[in-house]
Amino acid sequence: MAFSPDGVLLATASSDNTARLWGTATGKCILTLTGHTEGVLAVAFRPDGTLLAIASGDQTARLWHLATGKCIQTFTGHKSNVNDAAVSPDGTLLATASGDQTARLWDLATGRCIRTLTGHAGPLMSVAFRPVLRGVDLEDVGDTDLGDVLVVENPAGRGLAGLGGARGVASGAQGVAVTSVIAARAAAWSAMA
Repeated sequence: MAFSPDGVLLATASSDNTARLWGTATGKCILTLTGHTEGVLAVAFRPDGTLLAIASGDQTARLWHLATGKCIQTFTGHKSNVNDAAVSPDGTLLATASGDQTARLWDLATGRCIRTLTGHAGPLMSVAFRPVLRGVDLEDVGDTDLGDVLVVENPAGRGLAGLGGARGVASGAQGVAVTSVIAARAAAWSAMA
């Protein structure tokens, strides 16, 4: 699930192949987004709150225009579940993490895959952009205007829920935190490397 940047909406992902938008003040469902043929695994708002990216078990991610409730882009190319999605801080890129052991960077405007990140030996479960922290020296991570991409994988090939693996990633003013990492490995790539 994800809150809209202004906190007015909450987006949820469901195994019923839908994502829903809820009004945080009312608790009522405002919009149901349908079209995926497998469960919806993750949702991510564009920083301006106008678009919602959805990751699905049907090997696709989709981009929805929230004012119209219409799908405006479908991102295809992964060979397994798309487990997570994140939108860049400037709102121009989508990052997806997949069970096919890759992460992909997509141009939101064209839907074109601009980079495939490889090298993991297991499914990728989570992806996040970290805003660039000027003046901070990060080992093995490039400094770009678009931010950096962090991908978490589970080398055992099992789901990452619970105490046995990485549950997710989060970014904030102090950088990126990978939560509950026990039997997982994290890697970071520069978005423009």
